[in-house]
Amino acid sequence: MNKPPFQTMLLGHGLVVLPAAAATIGMMGVWMQHPDAWWLAIITLILMGRIMKAHEARRDYLQWKRQWDAMDPNGPPPRRWPMMLGVIAVTIITLIGAGHDQIGLGLTVGGLTLGGLLVVTVPPLLKGLFGMRRRRARRTAPVRVIVPRWMRHAPTVASSYAALPPHCRAMLDAAR
Repeated sequence: MNKPPFQTMLLGHGLVVLPAAAATIGMMGVWMQHPDAWWLAIITLILMGRIMKAHEARRDYLQWKRQWDAMDPNGPPPRRWPMMLGVIAVTIITLIGAGHDQIGLGLTVGGLTLGGLLVVTVPPLLKGLFGMRRRRARRTAPVRVIVPRWMRHAPTVASSYAALPPHCRAMLDAAR
């Protein structure tokens, strides 16, 4: 799979998609309040459609790239620190905001965010502590031998055909 062009990678990034989605929702609100701004709503919807297509192309490429890199036996470990730093930052900002305005709402959101942080960070830590590692791809061929040794009494074609369920036999007979 080829890497999408720079414009597609830029437009499909989360830092562009989320504000564009918020702007689209905001523009729909403006259009509802001022019906003469219909042309802005249409332009915003067209731009949002382009951004969402770029986001899907970027997501598909990155998913393929992750799968491709996972086949490398010496591939890099998964990067979790950006997500953890973001969750910590949101938690801190929420708790600071909770001290100024609504303590109950802020603590609820902060608690949920902190719980999410624990769900994200604790399992990898436990995996590391107890020595459970992710299985790496083998350096050998990806073909696996199903029958490891020679079979003395290999089934015949007639016995295999007789062991088929009736619906399979009916389908094979219909193909003749």
